[in-house]
Amino acid sequence: MIVESDALVLDISRHQHYSKRWWLNMSHGVVNKDGALIEALNDKRGARHFNYPQEDRLREISQGRGIGAQPMDKELVLYGGTLFDHFGHLLLDLTRTYQLLRLFRDLDAPIWFHYHRLRKGKTLANEPLLTQWLECLGIRERARLVRRPIRAKTLVSSSVLYRDRCFVTSDFHHACLAALCPQLREKLIHTKHKQKIAYLSRHKLSAGTTKFPGEADVVDRIGRLRQVDVICPEELSFEQKLAVYREYEWVIGFPQACMNLKVFVPQTEGHPPARQVMFLAGAKTLSTNWVNIDAACKFEDFYVDCHPDISMRLNADEGFQRSNNFNINTVVQSIEKLAAD
Repeated sequence: MIVESDALVLDISRHQHYSKRWWLNMSHGVVNKDGALIEALNDKRGARHFNYPQEDRLREISQGRGIGAQPMDKELVLYGGTLFDHFGHLLLDLTRTYQLLRLFRDLDAPIWFHYHRLRKGKTLANEPLLTQWLECLGIRERARLVRRPIRAKTLVSSSVLYRDRCFVTSDFHHACLAALCPQLREKLIHTKHKQKIAYLSRHKLSAGTTKFPGEADVVDRIGRLRQVDVICPEELSFEQKLAVYREYEWVIGFPQACMNLKVFVPQTEGHPPARQVMFLAGAKTLSTNWVNIDAACKFEDFYVDCHPDISMRLNADEGFQRSNNFNINTVVQSIEKLAAD
């Protein structure tokens, strides 16, 4: 945990001249009583720092200037980090909050966040993805956005337990298991087993990171398998997505942000969360994040390389960053074999 006396939480500054480089376009941060940036409370992905305050502003703050709006004074600030309106980053970049909830679940105190995408005149209530996840955590009413600088007599937060393309700490899984509100956790524990296999399909998506042409053919061919249910995660609520890992023995599909929800699902004796099988369109399509999470949580999930015999470079479909072709028969035969075992 990070505990700082007389810390200053900076509000969000916008830097329009960096508009083409989003990681420099806006900035925020927390500085200590000496005016130095507490780097452990800023955001980083891989080796790239982003949303960092500019040196000129930090220099002014260390000299008692450049703070901007009149700060609010608070005795205690619980700082949860940055909210992102992207499903995967929302789940995995909130580990500061998950650590706080292990200690301060029952404390009636706000948890403060930075959020860069809020439009003028809007509130968190206008951001359904964020509010739905905060509801699952049981802190929707406690969540506050930093709109003005805050002087904190005592600030409590945490360094991150997960960093994109870098590491996952040994505390990560414990914090995620403690993150869900007790009522939702109990509901998941009592979820009944439903079926053997859930195939998480992306074939209906019109936008996203990766398109897998041919997945609709997979769905058509496995539709006849009695032990397989085809699920489109975008059609489910957070609670329904979480429940999938209690309802099924196996969750399979191409890597997707929804699969990160497994780390939050409680395990009971004789009823562990579903094992996962991830299909890969070539070994290079497996992000190190999945490997790091799997190792830290000791899931020992499975990966199946379904790279096509003849590799072709595909142009990205409209709405997607990339398109990856794959061997349809390998995917279908793997599912058929698992269903038959």
